Amino acid sequence: MDRFLNDNHMLMIPGPITVPPRILRVNSRPMINHRGPIFQKIHEYCVDGLKKIFKTDEGEVYIFASVGTGAMEACVSNFFNRDDRVLVLVNGNFGQRFVQIANAYGLNVDALEFVWGQYADPEKVKDHLSKYPKGTYKGVLVQHNETSTAILNDLEKLSPIIKEHGALFVVDSISGMVAAPFEMDKWKVDVVAAASQKAFGCPPGISLLGVSKEALNRANNANLPRFYFDVRKYHESYKKGQPPFTAPISLYFSLEESIKMIFEEGLDNFQKRHIVLRDSVRSAVKALGLKLVSDDSCASPVVTGVFSPEGISPQDIINTMRKDFGIVLAGGQSQFKGKIFRIGHLGFIGATEIFSTFAALELTLDKLGYKFEKGASVKAAQKVFEENM
Repeated sequence: MDRFLNDNHMLMIPGPITVPPRILRVNSRPMINHRGPIFQKIHEYCVDGLKKIFKTDEGEVYIFASVGTGAMEACVSNFFNRDDRVLVLVNGNFGQRFVQIANAYGLNVDALEFVWGQYADPEKVKDHLSKYPKGTYKGVLVQHNETSTAILNDLEKLSPIIKEHGALFVVDSISGMVAAPFEMDKWKVDVVAAASQKAFGCPPGISLLGVSKEALNRANNANLPRFYFDVRKYHESYKKGQPPFTAPISLYFSLEESIKMIFEEGLDNFQKRHIVLRDSVRSAVKALGLKLVSDDSCASPVVTGVFSPEGISPQDIINTMRKDFGIVLAGGQSQFKGKIFRIGHLGFIGATEIFSTFAALELTLDKLGYKFEKGASVKAAQKVFEENM
């Protein structure tokens, strides 16, 4: 029986993720007026909560009715002029997406490539920027958490290097926000994208854009074409406590509930839980004798990439997990396609989901002919949870 065809499947991918029942329930509330007082209170609660999550007192956070790629596009379309030169740090598929978007808007794009599975080395970035006069690059674009390669870039170390060059610090934290520490003001991040379907645990359809004062000034003088994602429109409309266009009201209900749940757990506790989830998954993978994509030093707290055993297709692992156990894993992207499978571990999940995933993975690997010590992965994951209870 293919459980993927009914309601019983469990999403262990890096987004969209399983939406908690509490968020699903509010998503079905009756519709309200998007220009009325009830919605205005919800909107203002979400904006204020997001500023706390983004860790910004000085910047603004805007809410778009789009998936994360819309916010990535807004990162480019609002803050640069045609022919501006930008540097994109690429160590995965979504770094490449930033390159594609910047090219589409007519920017002069340089891509600084890193080995997939390794973080963007701050020293290499510093060395590259030192070859050019200050201000050559109007912006440096980078992923916070690169889901395709399961790595977390060190934004805190990259920040002073980028700001010393005089460039806007532009970050895609679509999968990293909430799950990993993020300090917009402290790290002097000028623009940051996030989205609802990742660690926020909401349905897809809302993207978020954090904007510093410096970036907003750039937006007022930028000449690239924009309309729907024009942050100037949002900035003026937010003064009235509402977005400039029709809001995705049901998704606002979900986002409001998600923010409440995050604060009830405590943002620090939420992020610590993701570290435990990461460590339990990585320990379990190692116990099976499988090779991890990323090093411990830069391992993502939201997804773990695993090389498939020799002679076994990762798609066979993914298909068996889905059909036999109703557990959905992700495959590799771009140069990792057909080589790895990925296990997502983000949002409002815990030990139960990890134990279930690895019990099923062991049965799957055994069925496909891979030899290992039975029970080793679950035991290794249990040990991590025991040490952190």
